[in-house]
Amino acid sequence: MHPDIKHRGAVTLTEDDKKIIIRLARELTGTHVNDGRTGVIFLNVISRMELMGCHSLGEYLAFVHKNDREVPSLLSALTIHTTGWFREPLSFDQFQSIAADFARKNPTGTFKLLSIGCSSGEEVYSYAFVLEELRRVFPAFSYKLTGIDIDPISLNQGRSATYSRVKTEFIDERWRPLIMRRLSHDEVLKVEAQVAGHVEFKSANIIQMDPLQEKFDFISCRNILIYFDPSQIDLIISKIVRMINSNGHFCTGVSETGAIARPELKSLGSTIFQAIPKPSVKRETKPIRPHLPLQSPPKGTDPSNPAVDPSLTIEPSVRRSEPNLIPEIIAFGSSTGGTEILIRILDKIPQPCPPVIVVQHIVPDFAADFATRLAEKSGLTLGKIQDGEILKPNHLYMALNDYHIMVRKSGGVLRLGISHADPIASHRPSVDFLFNSLAQHQVRTMAALLTGMGRDGADGMAKIHSQGGFTIAQDESSSTVFGMPGEAIKLGAVDYVGNPRQIQLKLHAILGTKKSAA
Repeated sequence: MHPDIKHRGAVTLTEDDKKIIIRLARELTGTHVNDGRTGVIFLNVISRMELMGCHSLGEYLAFVHKNDREVPSLLSALTIHTTGWFREPLSFDQFQSIAADFARKNPTGTFKLLSIGCSSGEEVYSYAFVLEELRRVFPAFSYKLTGIDIDPISLNQGRSATYSRVKTEFIDERWRPLIMRRLSHDEVLKVEAQVAGHVEFKSANIIQMDPLQEKFDFISCRNILIYFDPSQIDLIISKIVRMINSNGHFCTGVSETGAIARPELKSLGSTIFQAIPKPSVKRETKPIRPHLPLQSPPKGTDPSNPAVDPSLTIEPSVRRSEPNLIPEIIAFGSSTGGTEILIRILDKIPQPCPPVIVVQHIVPDFAADFATRLAEKSGLTLGKIQDGEILKPNHLYMALNDYHIMVRKSGGVLRLGISHADPIASHRPSVDFLFNSLAQHQVRTMAALLTGMGRDGADGMAKIHSQGGFTIAQDESSSTVFGMPGEAIKLGAVDYVGNPRQIQLKLHAILGTKKSAA
């Protein structure tokens, strides 16, 4: 049992008081708060009691009975508020890929998202920031977000779209100039109107509400299911399934994925599930070899023939033949959707090979794990990331935190450099920072720009190209977002454009048939 809880020495809850509070929470919200979280609710109630000048729970409940205005505050006190900006970054990385894929396929469409248990709106606006950035890439694209919660106090803050500066300090600088503005009071920030206008908040209890008639492309219900019993969880999931569009996605909390066991949902790893569309009319179909599903083999090819690689039936764009000599270094820059593409391209890279250096826009918390995975798949040794480190053949180097990486060349020796210079176009690490250093030191480079928003790396690639380096860009049809590679192509800075499989084969050809500079 919990010991008596006191707050500021003024109010004490007895064991009977605690039982009453837990019962109220279950009756009013439908949730079953575990013992580890009841202390939060008790402290919430004590704070309201003290604020209202009540010295016992009985006195406070009598006050609530006589004052309807206090009911929303009691309801808020009985609710666990767990939210935050860009919570569970790995899930947001997946969300960016999902949303970008939707926008690319539906450049004039509207992406609809439902956030269940949205609390004060930080999570909803985090999703909105990603979608707003996409709208700037695809001007005709739009989005509509709906947040629902049982707590009226939190919902009002979400509607106001205002948050304290302290609580927004750790938001990546990438988002600030786009969607936040400072109010006259320095301690308060407000979400810009062009973003907030796409968001609505509704009061609803997921247990009691009927499924919304509207269908959604993405539904988030994170760290909500843990407060319900198994039968209630099954009811909630049933409602969610009925509200997801065909091939739509559902995101839950890390600790809740084990509770999702429905034939209508398939796991995509981590905390994301995808709705399995119901078959319409049964018809005979030919098996299609799965490979780069965004591309279709041209007329006359047989995709069911395993000897035919559909990714190679689309001709790459070759603007200049590959170099006669093996480059001194191979450099990659990528962003949204790039992690899996890098793994595919570098899978079992031929050795010996020059040092491979990577800038991937990724949340720092996951950079080290991804670098380890990439090294394992490529067969390369993960090199030390420290200033002055000599870059070695058959080694992989990647920025792992909030800093730029560069390459210096002295006496024919390549060394790694680390810089905490200002972000470039909100990016640190920046692909341009790396590419510019390679051009500055006239390092013989093979540079590749892969899928990603914006134009990071395009200018640096142009400098490498002007010095005779061999430059590669991922093609539009296989890119999640054709921003970075597309900008480099516009500058005339690219020698070879292809899909991941073609880029991989080109890399193998360069390393397997060319000579090193002796």
